[in-house]
Amino acid sequence: MRDGGCTYPGCGAPPQWTDAHHLVHWADLGPSDLDNGALLCERHHTIVHSRRLAGRVVRGSFGERVEWDLTPGSYDELLARRAAQEPA
Repeated sequence: MRDGGCTYPGCGAPPQWTDAHHLVHWADLGPSDLDNGALLCERHHTIVHSRRLAGRVVRGSFGERVEWDLTPGSYDELLARRAAQEPA
């Protein structure tokens, strides 16, 4: 319901053409829940993984939506920030 289809900027693919994507991959200890998920069509799912793009759920007066950082490698930067915040 939240995403309404592919969350990649500018894509209009409907929900039935999408799959769930972990915003923080399960292999990186990301939970399998709705707050860590986003819908992506096959094309954009491939792009997000190959360019290692980070997404996050943002909340505001508009409700909730997924926001993508389209900077290549932004997912790796996200993981580095998370690691720096963890206690040693």
